[in-house]
Amino acid sequence: MSNVNTYKAISFLMTFLPEPVGDYMKAAQAHLLELVDEYNALAPDWDESPDKAVWCAIHANGLQYWFDAEPVTTDGYNGWHNKSAWNDFYREMELPLGIDWRLCKWQRPEVTK
Repeated sequence: MSNVNTYKAISFLMTFLPEPVGDYMKAAQAHLLELVDEYNALAPDWDESPDKAVWCAIHANGLQYWFDAEPVTTDGYNGWHNKSAWNDFYREMELPLGIDWRLCKWQRPEVTK
């Protein structure tokens, strides 16, 4: 499986689509835009993060955690983990229908620059 985030790809591709024609196309494009908005709303507020947090991720159960190293998933486990011993519970969230928890992982922006 590719390392491309589906919601970021949808957001990018939407800018190249022609104006929708017909009710079905309008509804489909509106649905995709809503999905992207719901995904973006899950992004962490880095101003509220612990200083040592470099990553934030949401488990399949809707619990959002901060990590100091990149979390990964493994087969048979519905959540994130990493080799570091530290992760701090942040908050409970409801994942909207259509949002895949495995794509709900963000790196602190300053680190990616």
